[in-house]
Amino acid sequence: MDKILLKKLTEAYGPSGREEGIRALLKKEAEALGAETSVDVLGNFIAHKPGTGKKVLLCAHMDTAGLVVTEVDERGFARVQKVGDLQVRDALNRRVRFANGTEAIVCLGSQVELDKAQVNDLYLDFGVSGRDAARAKGDIGDICAFVPNVTELSGRLIGSGISDRAGCGVLLDVLRHNQSDVDLYLVFSAQERVGGRGAGAAAYSICPDVAVNVHAGLAGDGPDSKPACLSLGAGPGIEALERMAIVPVEMRERLRDAAEAAGVPCQNDVLREGKSDTAGLQRSRLGVPVGVVSIPTRNLSGGNEMIDFKDVENTGKLLCAFLKQDFESR
Repeated sequence: MDKILLKKLTEAYGPSGREEGIRALLKKEAEALGAETSVDVLGNFIAHKPGTGKKVLLCAHMDTAGLVVTEVDERGFARVQKVGDLQVRDALNRRVRFANGTEAIVCLGSQVELDKAQVNDLYLDFGVSGRDAARAKGDIGDICAFVPNVTELSGRLIGSGISDRAGCGVLLDVLRHNQSDVDLYLVFSAQERVGGRGAGAAAYSICPDVAVNVHAGLAGDGPDSKPACLSLGAGPGIEALERMAIVPVEMRERLRDAAEAAGVPCQNDVLREGKSDTAGLQRSRLGVPVGVVSIPTRNLSGGNEMIDFKDVENTGKLLCAFLKQDFESR
């Protein structure tokens, strides 16, 4: 895994429904590794490395949460609504960037109490005066993403949306190092943040024998953290269930066996809040056995998400070992 590539992936523009920037970067990287690539109707980017074995799908979502402009007033300030799961406290005082490169600051009126504020109480300040000047930067319907500000701290990486894009980096790493004979499909899914809309369609088209979803997992090892199963640096999580999906025991055992074969640590995980692409993958056609690997993340969905680079590398090693398993057994 290359830290420079992970930084590039994290900094690429790509909020839900506007994944063109990150998709272009992924296409360049995947084709350089010899993969056949395609984009489906919903915007999923799919990299295929043909093989003679079972058809295996690995999934990581490429979109991030963002804001969409709903109104621009005569003074040049823009009201917004959320695109994806987002809390006011996670958006306030952060910089956002539009597809055209324009940036703005997310603000909250001084008359609104933070603990009572709703997303529609937020507004964007473009630093200009007047409706026309503001609309030239971000008009109604335009979607912005949070500026990542990626940096490194004591071997750990920090940045907005870095946990989302770490999963994409892991899939590219698997493509680079895979030595199995599986018929491998890598799905970089679109619109996961708005209900997992892309992954299910991709799975329906591919019709895999087995799949693994890679996503961010909540680390609970900080002071006053929400109750969570994971700790940074202790290895990828192997998830048991989440709000919309229960992971088959067989898939959890396969992933634990893969971790042991790769010589990497792993942790048991339960996603206590939220959902991911797992349910959409599971429900495709007559059903798909889906395992889930989570990358431990502090400050999940905040402006300074923190991941341990060793966990990211070990996730890739685990998945490479998983692909070498005998999928005819069990």
